[in-house]
Amino acid sequence: MGVAGTDSYFYYGTTKKLVAVFGAFFNDIYTGRKLGDGTLANMSRVPLSYGPRSKFLARITEMPDIDSKPGISIKLPRMSFEITGISYDSTSKLNNLNRRKFCVPGDENLRDSAFTAVPYNITFELNIFARTQDDALQIMEQILPTFRPDYTVAIKDIEGPGTVTDVPFMLTDIALSDDYEGDLLPVRPIIYTLSFTAKVKYMGAIKRQGIIERAMVNFRDPETEKFIGEKVVVKTDAPTEFISTIDPDAEYEIEFNNPYQGITFTVGENVIGEDSGYGGVVKEVTGSSIIVHRLENMYDFDATYGLGENLIGSVSGEIEQISSITLLS
Repeated sequence: MGVAGTDSYFYYGTTKKLVAVFGAFFNDIYTGRKLGDGTLANMSRVPLSYGPRSKFLARITEMPDIDSKPGISIKLPRMSFEITGISYDSTSKLNNLNRRKFCVPGDENLRDSAFTAVPYNITFELNIFARTQDDALQIMEQILPTFRPDYTVAIKDIEGPGTVTDVPFMLTDIALSDDYEGDLLPVRPIIYTLSFTAKVKYMGAIKRQGIIERAMVNFRDPETEKFIGEKVVVKTDAPTEFISTIDPDAEYEIEFNNPYQGITFTVGENVIGEDSGYGGVVKEVTGSSIIVHRLENMYDFDATYGLGENLIGSVSGEIEQISSITLLS
């Protein structure tokens, strides 16, 4: 027995993938010192973590980077980033009724489809904590040339399986915080805050659909609304068109020869002629007869059931021999 709701469950990890990509931009940044002869020394990778600025700032100021507390203090420089907002992107909105199709591997007759993904803007903040301006500027100069002011990355599977989506990350603002007033703390962090906006789309549930193999259009008199004909296109190796003069709303009463233990056809089920291949829908069951409408046949659109042929119910499984067919007014 399945768990309730599992049929409609979907999760593509869109935001999770976006956070991973954003963090990857800044996980290979280094700082160093130049010696008198111009060589680099004391090269170290700048740590990067996900978390709010206030959390790291509190730890820096309350547990300063001094030798008396090894393993507890936060070493500077370092960086942190976080999501600061998610907002709907009305400028990238597409028609709500557009659908995206996905091929089903191994079956060319099936398609997966979903409504067009919904656009959103996700804002990030990257905080650079440094003890000296030189450290902060070294980090800044390794970041700024990448964003001009945007940098686009191709991310897989965020708009459904097998998709590749170009997601732009835009650098929108840079702010400097250097709190020189107040208490004389052992560590006075210099903080650069870089604001980014990522344009992303969220895909809804993907549902499987078969290929449309038959399309029907009814033609009626615009004044009397009387049925004129029905044009049908059937999918074959070469699409075939048919014109039918049988009104799909017309009702036919069908009687049977000696029905076995009464009629057990059910209202709403499809009934198919064993020889003609004609199909219809049971509208009413009355004693030894049934009333059928929505007649159609993919081979001969002006034919009806044949007298003497067996009529088979698709749901009930009943088989009865037709004795008469009467078009009801």
